[in-house]
Amino acid sequence: MAEQKLSMMPFKTEKFSYILDGNTGRVIVADQPTVFIISNYYKFKKEELIIKAKEIFAELHKDYNVLYNYVSNLINMRMFYVEKTDNSELYIDSRELAINSNQSQLILILTEKCNLRCEYCIYNDKYPKEMGYSDEEMDFETAKKAVDMYYELHMERIKRGYKRYPVITMYGGEPLLKFDLIKKVMDYAKGLMPNTLFYTTTNGTLLSEKMMDYFIENRIIITFSIDGFKENHDRNRVFINGMPTFERALKNIKRLQEKKKKQNIKQVISFNCCFDQYTNVYKVAKFFEENYDLFNPFFVLYNQINPFDTLYFDWCEEQVRTGKWKLDKNNFKNAMNKIEHEVYEVETCSDRFKQVAGPLVMKDFVLSIRNKDGKQQITRNSCIPTSKIAVSPDGTLTLCEKMCKKYPIGTIEKGIDWGAVNYVTDKLVQHFNSDSCKYCPIRTMCEACFMFLDENGRIKPSFCKSKKTAVIKNLESYFAKKEKGFDVMKVYNHTSDLDSLKEMVK
Repeated sequence: MAEQKLSMMPFKTEKFSYILDGNTGRVIVADQPTVFIISNYYKFKKEELIIKAKEIFAELHKDYNVLYNYVSNLINMRMFYVEKTDNSELYIDSRELAINSNQSQLILILTEKCNLRCEYCIYNDKYPKEMGYSDEEMDFETAKKAVDMYYELHMERIKRGYKRYPVITMYGGEPLLKFDLIKKVMDYAKGLMPNTLFYTTTNGTLLSEKMMDYFIENRIIITFSIDGFKENHDRNRVFINGMPTFERALKNIKRLQEKKKKQNIKQVISFNCCFDQYTNVYKVAKFFEENYDLFNPFFVLYNQINPFDTLYFDWCEEQVRTGKWKLDKNNFKNAMNKIEHEVYEVETCSDRFKQVAGPLVMKDFVLSIRNKDGKQQITRNSCIPTSKIAVSPDGTLTLCEKMCKKYPIGTIEKGIDWGAVNYVTDKLVQHFNSDSCKYCPIRTMCEACFMFLDENGRIKPSFCKSKKTAVIKNLESYFAKKEKGFDVMKVYNHTSDLDSLKEMVK
């Protein structure tokens, strides 16, 4: 039999001890004898292991034979252990993976210009290892070639049984700076494939009446970058001159929604809401609840500000030290306690609040639920390479709009360089197959992806450490609520309705 490597993580609440299974993300109640038998299952034969358990734990269990059989059944269901194999010669055909992907999206980075200077933006100089703002803008010829290339790949997916519509997202910088190009791209794309879905992200400050009418008429799905209530939004999302942006953005969103309601159009919008440890996410969720009727139908995507290779958090501490911000770095933690209390313990908590706060409460468990059968794809929770293709203004192709030009995979002129795709995919998969990652007990809940690869093709140990710490805390909180009789899954039910749409606007 091939060598088996243990993959589980014990944790506990005040009431019980548990084990997280690394293969399926399932959690079982597990006292010390159970952990002992699982941990030593392949070291001793059944009779010997039962005797040792009795000697160590005495009468904690009346029937250790029953306990052993219980553990054995779980292990036979492929829980707790991973077969130790050598994947150093694993060959990856990324083109085959791409054609069989269940996602298909083209992201056009229309410009690297922006009328804002958000403090945590990866283009900001607080992220010195990333590419900064520039004056580069995409021309129509580049966009046209990108659409042609994308549709060719999309048609190959259709031949393999892909059923979803093609998706084109307008991105930036601030894409509304290139509104004329947006219209040209849409006209051209719809002439080739009329069923294409169109998305755009925007800070909302440039949204004119003319743009609103166009977006409504053409059913473009808009993601607005709004960080909740005014004070929180304006501390980071500012114009180039440092002035706040909340009032103008919200005024434009209100006008857009009013126009849609007058026409009885229920076109969904979404919000990209960033947070850090200073964010009062309770007030953020309340902002979305209070504006529910205005925004509906909508959903909120919460994104933690990238803590790696950044000067942003040093800058935050300086704002607090000098008194510019009167904020506590425990705001997020305290607000989450308040959210969980309201969602789980307050009988009068509204379904609206559960919907807008749900993604914050569920955290890692959405991924765990998705992977509950224990069958993860070769790239784990990451996108299949080229299921999303981002095109920079100069025609450089990358796997993700958030990677800037790190690990380019081709150009518009020469097309996709499948050798380059194989190279970066191999880097990610080899990392996943390293001992530190392959047997990691939280891998079903981990969002590690191409975006987190450094210049050496590795994901930083600091990312893994912080993720494990967060998962343990979340598990302890989650199961403490279950022990008190709260139906924790009812929160998930309020966050899952638009999952397929959310996948496209991450």
